[in-house]
Amino acid sequence: MQYCSDNLAGIVTRLTDRGIDVVSATYDIHDYTNGKACSGKTAQIQIALNYLYPKQIFKTMPPNWLIYDYHTIVDINRIGPKYTGIAYSENFMDNEELEFATILTISNLELWLDSFDIDGFKSVLRLYGYAIGQ
Repeated sequence: MQYCSDNLAGIVTRLTDRGIDVVSATYDIHDYTNGKACSGKTAQIQIALNYLYPKQIFKTMPPNWLIYDYHTIVDINRIGPKYTGIAYSENFMDNEELEFATILTISNLELWLDSFDIDGFKSVLRLYGYAIGQ
């Protein structure tokens, strides 16, 4: 893994324990408060995975989480292979709401991952053709 925000370490550990290869996991807050015209913040979590995983294994993810595909860029003329990512994004008006909702959202994904039998999850990935370490 290349990069992981501190508050996402639990998610990354759970994903890797289940045989999911994580490239990066980032948590960002974008502040759109600019005086009179606009106010609020957006919390954004992106977890980039290192393979194109079957979407079926993520279909029961908790609310506010979504699965997406992304490509790497090989060079100016070519895009790389397609990979899977997991994301969460939500807008907030105050810091307390943002902090509480972010903790809850991260916890929900951790609990969802905890609900899977690790060996069973790895077996499903093997059936889909992924090489999973013992």
